[in-house]
Amino acid sequence: MAAGNPHAPTNPSGLRQSITAGSYGSIDSGLSSSPDQPGTGYFDRRHSAGPSRPNPTEATSLLDSALDFREHEHVHDGPCDHGTFSPRPTSPRSFLGGSGSARDGDSAAQSESEAEPATGGASAPAEGQNNAPRQRRPKTWAARMRSKKMSTSRDLAERHGIRDNALMYMSYYMPVLVWAREYSWSYFKGDFVAALTVAGMYVPMALSLADNLAHVPPINGLYSFVFNPFIYALLGSCPAMVIGPEAAGSLLVGTVIKGSVDKGEGGDNDAILHARICGIVAGLAGAMVLIAGVARLGFLDSVLSRPFLRGFISAIGAVIAVDQLIPELGLQKLAEEARVGHASSVDKLWFILGNLDKAHTLTFTVAATSFVVIMVCREIKRRLQPRYPGVAYIPDRFLVVVLSAFLTYYFEWDKAGVAVLGKVEAASGHSFTFRWPFKWSNMVYIREATSTAFLIALLGFFESSVAAKSLGGASFAEIQLSPNRELVALGVANIVGGCFMSLPGFGGYGRSKVNRSTGGRTPMSSIILSGLTLLCITFCLPYLYYLPKPVLSSLISVVAWSLIEECPHDISFFLKIHAWNELGLMLTILLTTIFFSLTFGMAIGVFLSLLQVIRHATRPRIQILGRIPGTNRFENAEANPDRLEFIEGCLIVKIPEPLTFANTGELKTRLRRLELYGTSMAHPALPRLRREDSNRNIIFDIHGVTGLDGSGAQVLEEIVRDYRQRGVRIFFSRVPSRDSKVGRTLIRSGIMDLAGGEDHFVNDVSEALKLSEVEEGGEGLGVWGGAMPEALMRGNHLRKPAKRGRHIPRFTVWSPDFLSSLFQSTELHLPQQSSPPRAYLAILSSLSPSLSITTANSLSPSLSTLNIMSTAPEKEDKRDPSRVLGALLGVHAGDSLGATLEFMSWEEIQQKFPSPLRDIIGGGHFGWKAGDATDDTDLTRAVLLAYYDEARNDKKGQGGEGVVERAAWYFVDWFEGRDWPGRVKGRKPRDVGGATAQGIMAFKAYGDASKSGAGEGRAGNGSLMRCVPTALFQRDEGRMVEESMGISAVTHDDSCCVVSCVVYNALVGALVEGKNAEEAWQAGMEVLKGVGDKEKREGRGGGRVESAVGKVQRAMEGGRHRVKLDDFALHGPRSARNFREELPRGASGYVLESLKLAVAAMFDPRSLEDILVDVVRVGRDTDTNGAIAGGLLGARDGAEAIPLRWREKLQHGREFAEIAEYLLSSS
Repeated sequence: MAAGNPHAPTNPSGLRQSITAGSYGSIDSGLSSSPDQPGTGYFDRRHSAGPSRPNPTEATSLLDSALDFREHEHVHDGPCDHGTFSPRPTSPRSFLGGSGSARDGDSAAQSESEAEPATGGASAPAEGQNNAPRQRRPKTWAARMRSKKMSTSRDLAERHGIRDNALMYMSYYMPVLVWAREYSWSYFKGDFVAALTVAGMYVPMALSLADNLAHVPPINGLYSFVFNPFIYALLGSCPAMVIGPEAAGSLLVGTVIKGSVDKGEGGDNDAILHARICGIVAGLAGAMVLIAGVARLGFLDSVLSRPFLRGFISAIGAVIAVDQLIPELGLQKLAEEARVGHASSVDKLWFILGNLDKAHTLTFTVAATSFVVIMVCREIKRRLQPRYPGVAYIPDRFLVVVLSAFLTYYFEWDKAGVAVLGKVEAASGHSFTFRWPFKWSNMVYIREATSTAFLIALLGFFESSVAAKSLGGASFAEIQLSPNRELVALGVANIVGGCFMSLPGFGGYGRSKVNRSTGGRTPMSSIILSGLTLLCITFCLPYLYYLPKPVLSSLISVVAWSLIEECPHDISFFLKIHAWNELGLMLTILLTTIFFSLTFGMAIGVFLSLLQVIRHATRPRIQILGRIPGTNRFENAEANPDRLEFIEGCLIVKIPEPLTFANTGELKTRLRRLELYGTSMAHPALPRLRREDSNRNIIFDIHGVTGLDGSGAQVLEEIVRDYRQRGVRIFFSRVPSRDSKVGRTLIRSGIMDLAGGEDHFVNDVSEALKLSEVEEGGEGLGVWGGAMPEALMRGNHLRKPAKRGRHIPRFTVWSPDFLSSLFQSTELHLPQQSSPPRAYLAILSSLSPSLSITTANSLSPSLSTLNIMSTAPEKEDKRDPSRVLGALLGVHAGDSLGATLEFMSWEEIQQKFPSPLRDIIGGGHFGWKAGDATDDTDLTRAVLLAYYDEARNDKKGQGGEGVVERAAWYFVDWFEGRDWPGRVKGRKPRDVGGATAQGIMAFKAYGDASKSGAGEGRAGNGSLMRCVPTALFQRDEGRMVEESMGISAVTHDDSCCVVSCVVYNALVGALVEGKNAEEAWQAGMEVLKGVGDKEKREGRGGGRVESAVGKVQRAMEGGRHRVKLDDFALHGPRSARNFREELPRGASGYVLESLKLAVAAMFDPRSLEDILVDVVRVGRDTDTNGAIAGGLLGARDGAEAIPLRWREKLQHGREFAEIAEYLLSSS
């Protein structure tokens, strides 16, 4: 199975258990299939060809054989030229390339079909045929211009006998070459009628949009029906779509013109300037759309969310409706005098309400009548059209316009105060004046119009895209709808229109639907529409003189109604599905547009939409997978947790998307949440819920990673490297082939080598599970040193642990994962040869309050009989197990790191180690091995064993005195060399302080821990270095103070020593409960104050303890404010600021100086490694200073912060973890 494991069994044991949430009983893992041949990895494994197909897995390609033209076998012997072939099972595309292994020599093998010519079935070349390889011809210019897709298309065309030429590609980019060849007169009638109908309905609308919304001469609205449809007919990919001016775009043009007027750049009646600005906006919008098309940004129609578009379009409808009320009521002149034309919609509405008594009756009557007639006709058409399609041909709006113009002329309504369109002409006096919009002299207007033009382009393309997708290109089979070609067509059309100062023109669904329903089948209808509009401009403009402006306003009001009428439906839909975010976005855009301005609403809407897009794009969608029982299929465990199995010791992570710079920013964070909680939905404030050894195998299913850029590869490499440093096995399943971009990146980045080589890249998740089991070699079971307990072998796991009233260890460094499960049996007898470590028994008991465990032989004689029963919790346990273990390992790591430099001055360290010592290498004055425990860690172990004994012996209530005496006797054991790890029996320790040795010998002689201390004035740091277990496992504050003092006084009864131990333990206790450095410091100061107050209450004010309290307080403040470790380590006593004042004895073992360094380390924001490196670099008593600072840092940052290269060397590291687990679970 694995090249690196030659002794792997032929058939894996299948003992890896699966735990199903929400049910009981044993589960068969189902991993009984045989593995692949040894020595073959994922990248060169293959299925043998034959009549039978292997069982499908998630790695099986759906159309692997059916679409592979190169690998197939014939259904009969001999040549086969009838075009059929039999699919056969082939191997997944190997990461090493091809379907076989290059190492096995199969890579050069060629299938029968590959050897045959594409046009025949002969298996050998004809006699005399030249078999020499053809010489490559030099690439022509046209060949160099071919894209990769064109080259692939050429090969496919040759394979299928299709002629590949330039005209084929030109026809794709210029659809006119397709439909013009197929056009016949049978299409003309429908196209002409459709164009005439659209002209009758929408040419008057163009006049109204230009005059009322865009504030440009009406003829500029007609220009957009002359140029834009004609250009689009040549380049567009939707034959039935008609493009022209739209209300939203026209209104946005009007905002730009109003903005220029507000800045003093022309007046309200400067038609020439307004027309120029209109052309600039149209040209800019066209250029933006064209650039997007050339850059293949057709996906941009998805940038703006539907709620944004609906909210913005509804807001535009509301703005238009309010704007048109002013001319419909005949208040135009009054509005100009009051200067409300450029005000917000709310201000205009207040103006209208305040001047209703001044409304012009005839004007309002004409406008209202026109509006009602058009709305009634619209409703009648909607109801009759399904039964009578011919009603769509009735140009009701054209008839209203013509009739109103005739009535105005006949009854002389213009003389009665009704505003008319008047003389329609170009602003320059000449029709079709050409003005290039991108001249340097227009730069001022270009800068002002860029943002609005961008939104016009985006909205226009979105509406065009919706219309095109709804209409399709079914009229001509060879014309395929393409968003990128649509962008090019719309862009060119608007640039051309902008040169003649037309309104921006885009596709409209309503207009295009009318065109299609009235017979328009080809783009010729757009060309005819352009011609009809040109005829109108040339011959019909004089007849538009009497067209009433209220009628034009009523046409716009109908458009406003159509923009708003869909909003209630969308609101009800979003309410029904509780889409509060979408509703909030719609409401925000609507209110900002109405109360402020269209520009502000536009900016807010675009910002919020882009924010949503960015948030969606940057959020990784990784999943944790569980197995469907009885299958090899895996599903999202967060979606169906109750019906899936969770594989013990394995975290299966699916990455269903490309990894790019956009979505890898939070990948580490999301992955960390899966490690800690088993779900990405958990709040990070929760403590760890998954044990650490539940993640000892990580399987990445990266079938969905179709892209991997440099940033994504770098982040993935860092993730894999971090896991490997932590001893976690990494497997990748369903990896793209070696020839793919993703495959090449995985190799070049070193990820494949980091993960363990190509053998760790497998076909599917099931294979990764089998491989992890084989590589683990049963080590998860072997730690017991004997037979498996019967209950474990039966797999009798309870899948949902019952609620417990005690603290449950939430992480385990070395424990096997199966010990975290529950057992149905209430008593578990372990064989003598199967003696579990103490911590494992504690885990079992903590998980099942009713479980009684009895063992005949254990690690310690005092554990011959161990019964662990549930107890009611005394108080909430806030200790973070990772920080508890971190404090113990931090002491050990700081001690072992500093042992190399012990007794060396700062200058000596600089000379011997110019670069900071960052690894535990041993050596030093006493010749330590790397990771050896010196007196600091050994005596910490002694105190830890005292608390272990206290908890183990059924808590007989012996109090703090019992713990102190036990610690003292363990000191004696260490000093005398009684079965101490790493020491020859009877040999004294190599490194022991004078006060420590004196106190231990005095206790051994007299047996009184309260009188064995070395006395006042012996204020070394020998007790501060070992006191941390009291902070971790004595939860009662009063007893913590007493035991800290008592254990210190065994050897160091100087007041500064005992008070320093109390304060230090208060700091550690606060840190392991999750408090930050500032909160821990405050907790330490409060305990310090309490010690001083107690002395005063008991009549000992002014004594040595009170004096020591003041000294410790000053040391705490000095460590917080005046000791800068990076400065001390870099510049030493010569030039570091405050060095000589704060460390007058040179950090050579004085307890208050060691306390200062530790407090400074606690407040240092850097990593644990960097801080400890600087602590020991200060010099002198480096091992003890490192141990004391390491304890605080480990309590602050947790065990994971200690580098793996340090942790794996620590002599007592495993034992510390086991005892810590026991004490946490039994507290």
